Amino acid sequence: MTGICFTLYNHYDSVHESIMDLLKPFAFAFQDLGHTVVFRKDGIATDALNIVTEFFDRDADDKLLESGVRYALIQTEMMTGDTFNNDGIFRQRYKRFMRVAERAEFVINLVGDTKVPCPSFKCEPGYHPKLMKPDTVTPSVDFCFFGTRSHRRDEMIKMICNRGVVVAFCDGAGTEERNRAIQNSKYVLGLRAHWPLECVSLTRISAALHNQRPVLHERVPVTGRLAHVPFIHHDQDEFDEWCSGLLSKPGLWEATKDLQLETFKKCHVTEMMADAMRRANVKI
Repeated sequence: MTGICFTLYNHYDSVHESIMDLLKPFAFAFQDLGHTVVFRKDGIATDALNIVTEFFDRDADDKLLESGVRYALIQTEMMTGDTFNNDGIFRQRYKRFMRVAERAEFVINLVGDTKVPCPSFKCEPGYHPKLMKPDTVTPSVDFCFFGTRSHRRDEMIKMICNRGVVVAFCDGAGTEERNRAIQNSKYVLGLRAHWPLECVSLTRISAALHNQRPVLHERVPVTGRLAHVPFIHHDQDEFDEWCSGLLSKPGLWEATKDLQLETFKKCHVTEMMADAMRRANVKI
């Protein structure tokens, strides 16, 4: 079987922890399918299939293309015309990705549709039993948010806090510290990073449910399998009002947690990976 190297060479150190939330389910899936898997923070493997998560700033695209190694890509952003996420700020990032995709063996697409010059298939970072954390903590905090900060997300969290509830904001926390914060909270918040972007936060859902905590997500279109896991805001109330109101309903947290875990466990990442690769006729 093929050796696989997940490399983070093209990403800033500050986002390595969050990217691992995405890569770990895929790594266990490939191991289940018989492949040897390693991780590298720096550099590119010459004796394995490199799997690179999209982001090719600082001439990272040149480095990969000039290396001559085998590689595949993970497309994390929503493709919208000639850019990502309906935002022109991503246009150059999109162009670099498309340039690298020309020589990729395949692309794993997370969200939305994709149109790349190589084989591609959709797979989401779903459930894997080896990533499940024991549920041993009684939550003392209402909500938790982790992930990339943005002005919009900061404003949303301020609005929720103004409702008199407590939000743990894990900014720059390591994985273990972040996991403790998740388990010490009743719900994890799924917040859109930018106004034009409307899709679920897949890695946030995966990390939250592997820590056995349910997700409350802003209103977004429900597409893909993991989008059916969180409790998505569809009411007429404002999101902050909706979130705070859920806390006062007896037994709702326990019922929501049980239901989301049951749904999540039906999204086994290995099964999704094997089925997607078969449908796309991708072999490694």
